[in-house]
Formats: sequence, structure tokens, C-alpha cells
Amino acid sequence: MKICNNEVLKVALKDSKEIINSILNDNDFDDEQLHKVLKYNNLPQLYKDMIFLTSQYSISDVAKMYNVSRQYIYKILNKINNLLK
Repeated sequence: MKICNNEVLKVALKDSKEIINSILNDNDFDDEQLHKVLKYNNLPQLYKDMIFLTSQYSISDVAKMYNVSRQYIYKILNKINNLLK
């Protein structure tokens, strides 16, 4: 995956760790939710970034940031969903 616009990605991901950590640290999770949080923590950073970016931007925008097709983004999201099951 060739990243075409690194500066745009840096800006888009600037607060992602802070936001995710606040969500993970400020909530009481039941066993099922905690299991998913632990799985999330074991994901590669690219997948974590993809979850964050697609929650903030459209699939088209994320695809442009990474210089890939929308179909490729959907493929990655499907992989992520399978890993989090």
C-alpha cells in the first residue's frame, strides 16, 4: 500500500490515540466487550488507524488518503471484522 499523502494522514490521525484511549479507559465493559477490546489492542496499527479513519471520514476519503481503491478499504474492513469476531 503506497501512502500518497502523508501529511493528510498525519493530520487525520493526530488525535486518534488520545480519543481511542479515552474511550477504552473511561468505560466499564462487560465480558464480551472486554474481549473485543483485547482483540482490538492486538490489531496491527494499520487496522487500528483504518477503524478510526473510517469512523471519521467517508470510505472514498480514506481511499484517497492511502491512494487505493474503495474496494481495497472494504477488503481491509472485512478482515478487521473477522479478526474482531
